[in-house]
Amino acid sequence: MNVREAHAMTEIVQHPNIDTLVTAIDQRIEEAARNGLDRISEPEFGHSSDQVTPEQRIALRNHYESRGFKWHISKKAGHPCCRGLTVILW
Repeated sequence: MNVREAHAMTEIVQHPNIDTLVTAIDQRIEEAARNGLDRISEPEFGHSSDQVTPEQRIALRNHYESRGFKWHISKKAGHPCCRGLTVILW
């Protein structure tokens, strides 16, 4: 076992619903890559924001960054209360 494998196991134990989210996001990444894209926006799309906790968002970001993806959040101008647009790039 290496550090990445141990980290992934820790994330799943701490956030039991992250595996479902990762599966859905991985499918979106695969589809986007097949269509020649190098990113997806709003990776949690399809999961209501009240279902995805802030802790799960952090775990998702850590998970994808540990796999070499870039996780970028841009704040929407004029909307200080908005979470902003999340993009995963490869």
